[in-house]
Amino acid sequence: MAGPNPGQRTDQKMKTSACLFSLAVVTLLGVAGSASAQQPKIAPTAAAAAARPAVTQFLATRVTGVIRTAGTAPGEASLNGYNCDDLDVIVTSKENSSTAGFAPPKWVRTRHAVGTWSSGQCTFSVPVVANSEFNVYVSAGTKDYPCQYIGNLVVSPGYSAWTKVAFGKSVALPDFTMSAQGGKFYCGMIY
Repeated sequence: MAGPNPGQRTDQKMKTSACLFSLAVVTLLGVAGSASAQQPKIAPTAAAAAARPAVTQFLATRVTGVIRTAGTAPGEASLNGYNCDDLDVIVTSKENSSTAGFAPPKWVRTRHAVGTWSSGQCTFSVPVVANSEFNVYVSAGTKDYPCQYIGNLVVSPGYSAWTKVAFGKSVALPDFTMSAQGGKFYCGMIY
């Protein structure tokens, strides 16, 4: 009978390692618990307190908007359950990542819209880079459906105008409208 593979641990070695690890964790928790009970709480530093508004403003720098829908079922039976979170909102910078030839945008942000289709509107809120021009477009996603694209979809406008947002501010875009050319969307495949 051959011995254990040198690259594998034996059961005994694994048990010993697990036991030592558990002992180390218990010891550290005991020391940390007794140390924290003896030491007074430390107030945040002035630098940390000063940084909070900047972090809040960074997180508040965003673009918001509304996507108007017909409020009725969007299409054929294969799209039953299609909802706002199936819509992709894509924000792309005007500035490119390089100046040589064709270059992709310097930054892109993608989020799903929220809300319920039957309410007649979906909304979005996407964080953006402050003071950097960008535009927004809405795309029908296919994340929950066996489609490669959603057909007959018309979104107006196709793209928003170039926009900027100041640091810590939010800008609301004019509404997008989503409709189905010919009455209904369909689940499309490319063969």
